[in-house]
Amino acid sequence: MPVTVRLVVGALLVLAGLALVVVAVLGARSVLRRNRWVGVRTPATLASETQFVAGNRAAAVPVGAAGCVAAVGGAFLLLDGNW
Repeated sequence: MPVTVRLVVGALLVLAGLALVVVAVLGARSVLRRNRWVGVRTPATLASETQFVAGNRAAAVPVGAAGCVAAVGGAFLLLDGNW
């Protein structure tokens, strides 16, 4: 993989991973409020604030895990792509 592509993809993965971790932490702490952009946005969770909080608390662990995997994968690409 060319160095430029590796660096761009690595940086994007790290940023996306960190964003997912932040959303997961906010959802787990019930700080994330119903909105149009982040969180679990299904018809059921958007029906009320209580359901939105419950849905995001339930999704916090898998979303956080996905964020960690993305961030670590991006970090590997940034450090060295010749394994």
